[in-house]
Amino acid sequence: MDLEQSLSLVPTNPKFQNSIGVAYLESDELLKARKHFKQAVQLHPKFEEALLNSAKCEWQLGDYGAAKTLFSTLLEVDPENEVAMLNL
Repeated sequence: MDLEQSLSLVPTNPKFQNSIGVAYLESDELLKARKHFKQAVQLHPKFEEALLNSAKCEWQLGDYGAAKTLFSTLLEVDPENEVAMLNL
């Protein structure tokens, strides 16, 4: 069973969506990673790890505006997040 097939078992689990995104990000499959990070954030808008991963992915894709928006959202959720502060 591959990642996408596994996801069909728990499609509304933001942690699983984020984990799949991380696997794709580590495999340099940025567009697939983006899809799963967006889904994780949509399912749980204050999920800090997914917001951070999504921002990093957007940055790597060159969508700096989207990355900045995600880092800003992350700071709203966690005003002490150093990674978000350093990237704004």
